Amino acid sequence: YTHKVKLLLTKPTLGYSPEAESDELVLSLTLKSEPTPVRQTLERYIAEEFPGWTMRQWWTTADVLATDEPF
Repeated sequence: YTHKVKLLLTKPTLGYSPEAESDELVLSLTLKSEPTPVRQTLERYIAEEFPGWTMRQWWTTADVLATDEPF
């Protein structure tokens, strides 16, 4: 079983006021189902692959289908 996951990552922009836009990155991943909760898997992946970025939001295939948003 696989999950399709969409992530919204943000990275605080250094040297600007807090009101400044931070960088954003949207990723689409396909995960193979594992015993590990999806969120833990995603957080570990981001820590390794995108140091300094924060996962602000994530959606699985089920969420996307439920809201009819384009994936």
